[in-house]
Amino acid sequence: MTEYFGALKISEMMTESLMMEIMQKYHFQDAKDEMHQVFLAMRSVIKDQERYEIRLDSDAMKADIAVTLGGLVDHYQDQLSKSGDIMKELMVEQISWDLLAQGYKLIRDDLCEKHGLVMAKMHFWGGEQEYPLEKLQVVLEEFEHVNLQLSHALSLRPSKSAVFQAELRPVEDGAESHGFCSTCNRQESCEYYHD
Repeated sequence: MTEYFGALKISEMMTESLMMEIMQKYHFQDAKDEMHQVFLAMRSVIKDQERYEIRLDSDAMKADIAVTLGGLVDHYQDQLSKSGDIMKELMVEQISWDLLAQGYKLIRDDLCEKHGLVMAKMHFWGGEQEYPLEKLQVVLEEFEHVNLQLSHALSLRPSKSAVFQAELRPVEDGAESHGFCSTCNRQESCEYYHD
């Protein structure tokens, strides 16, 4: 088992063009000033909090992966909620999920570059019968460098986090790098999925 971890550095990718892409994707064009404020705040709150950890089992060709934007995003979103700023609160939600997706892509690229492995499929806990949500606590206990917890309602804390198991394939076996969504097991229920 190989373990490695570190900062995701997604905040460094948070450019004006990414903001415009997210703004158009979620139809926030009429709220550009608010989007700009939220985007800058998000970059600030995740900068020292964004983390990942990979527990790579090369023999079994799988990896348990944890990704988080950190707890300050939850705090920021709670502040917006208490002040009744629903639009900005929604912006935080949409930006967060897109940033997590950027994190998955960084990990996918890292596995390919450092280990010659392609992430062939992503299995999110609670998304399939073989990956029951009730077993997620056992998986979380294996991670030593990303502090994630389950609430009583079995949701992750910090909430802008994800834990999944990736099926891996060697690049030299002719495995192709598929579109990001093609590797995910949640296509049927995901509002962000696009063919």
